[in-house]
Amino acid sequence: MERLRLVVGSRHWLPLAALALVALALGTAVFSGASFTSKSANSASLAAGSVQLSSTAPGQAIVAASGMKPGGSSEGTISIGNQGDVAGTLTLKAAGLTGSALAAVITLRIDDVTGSTSKKYEGKLSAFSSLSLGSFSAGTTRKYRFTLSWPEASNEASLQGISTSLGLQWEADNGFTDTTQNSLSLSAAADFAAPTASGSTIAKTQGGAAGYIKKGGTYFVYANVADSGNPASGVASVKADVHSITSGQTEVTLVAGSYVADGVAYNYRNAEPLTANSSLGSGSKSYTLDLTDKAGNDRETSFSVTVYAPFVGSDFETDNVAGGTEGKPEKGDTVSFEFNNLPEAKTIVENWNGSGTKSVTVTIAGVSTNDTLTVSGANIGSVELKADFTKTTPVTFAGSSLSLSGSTVTIVLGTVSGEAETGAKSKPSWTPSASILDLAANACSTSGVNGANKKQF
Repeated sequence: MERLRLVVGSRHWLPLAALALVALALGTAVFSGASFTSKSANSASLAAGSVQLSSTAPGQAIVAASGMKPGGSSEGTISIGNQGDVAGTLTLKAAGLTGSALAAVITLRIDDVTGSTSKKYEGKLSAFSSLSLGSFSAGTTRKYRFTLSWPEASNEASLQGISTSLGLQWEADNGFTDTTQNSLSLSAAADFAAPTASGSTIAKTQGGAAGYIKKGGTYFVYANVADSGNPASGVASVKADVHSITSGQTEVTLVAGSYVADGVAYNYRNAEPLTANSSLGSGSKSYTLDLTDKAGNDRETSFSVTVYAPFVGSDFETDNVAGGTEGKPEKGDTVSFEFNNLPEAKTIVENWNGSGTKSVTVTIAGVSTNDTLTVSGANIGSVELKADFTKTTPVTFAGSSLSLSGSTVTIVLGTVSGEAETGAKSKPSWTPSASILDLAANACSTSGVNGANKKQF
C-alpha cells in the first residue's frame, strides 16, 4: 500500500494517463466504423466502395399515355447506370398504385434492351410488386423498355375516362443502398365505346304488331340507341342497311325523336317509309344498324324481321267433348280454325290483343243436309258442315269461349239453345273472312279450307 501511494503520488502517472485516453479514443473510432450503414436516395456522392445510381430520367414518368383505347399500347425507355466503384444488386420495386380498376386490365412488359432484347416481366400492371434484375457492375449502364398494353377484349364502358399510375423505385445495394424513382401512368379515352342499340324493330306503316312485314308492304325501321362515355361524346349517326328487304337501301338515315311501335317507345326512326321488294321471299330477313358517335367510334349490330307469305286458312277441325255423343254438337265440343301465319287478334275480335278468352255465340243453321256454322262476336268466316246437325233451326251456343294460341283459333261451345242432332260423317268446308289480317297485314284468302272427312263434333 505504501508503494502504491508512492506511485500515484509521483508525477510519473501523467504520461500513462494520456496514453490511456488516446487508446480509449481509438477504440471508440474502430467500433463506430464497424457498425456504420448508409442509405441515400439519388446521393451525389457516396463513400468509397459503394454503388451510385444514375438515370436518364430521374423522377420522371417512363410512360405517360393519355387517351388510350382498348387494343392500344404505349412504351418508353430509360437507362440506369452504376457510377459507383463496386457492383451491387439491382432491384425494381412498386412504390404505390392508383386506379386499380384500369390497372387490372393493363398489361405491363419490361424488357432489358441493353443488347439483345430480354424479357424481364410480363403481367398485369396491378400485379407488379418487385423485380430482381441481378448483379449490377460498377461503371455499367443498362437500358430498359416499358410497354403498357390494353387488350382489345377488355372494352368495358366503365373504364372510359379513368386513369392509373404506378410509382417505381430502383434500388442498388451492396451494403449501401442507392435509389432513384420513376413512374408509369395511363389514362383512358373519355369515350372509346361505340353507341349501342338496345333494341330495334321493323314495323308496317299501318301499325299493329311489329317485327312482321309482307312483300310489297311499306315499313319503318325503329331503334333505341345510346352512347356511353365519361363523358359521352354523343350519337353522331344511325344508319340502317335493309338491302335484303328493299333493294339498294344500304344507308337509310334514322332520325332522333320520340316514336312508338307496337306499344314500345323508340328514339330513332327513318323519316320516310320504305317499300319491301314485291318479289321478297318469306322467312326471316336480317338487317344491320351502323352506329357512330362523335368521337368516331362505330359498331354494326344485326337484327331481323319476319316476312310473311300470303295469308291463308290451313285447317278446320271439330272435336267431341269427353263423354259426349259423337257426331252431335254439344256444350264443351270444340271447333278449331288454323292459319298458315299468326293472325292479328284485333282483326278477329275488335280491340283484342289475343290474350285470355272472348265470349262469342256459335250458330248452326239448318239448310237441308248442309248446315252452316257461323260465329257472332268474332270475325272468322263461315263453315259449310255438309251434314244435318239440327232438329230445330237454328241451334245456338251462347257463352262459347274463343281463344287464340299461335296461329289457331279455338272455340269451346257454350250453352245450347234449340235441339241438335247427330249428323252423318262429313267433310266440312271453311271459308275464312277476308278482313282477317296476319301480323304482316296480309288479308286472308277466302279460298275454302276442307276439314277431315269424319264424324264431326
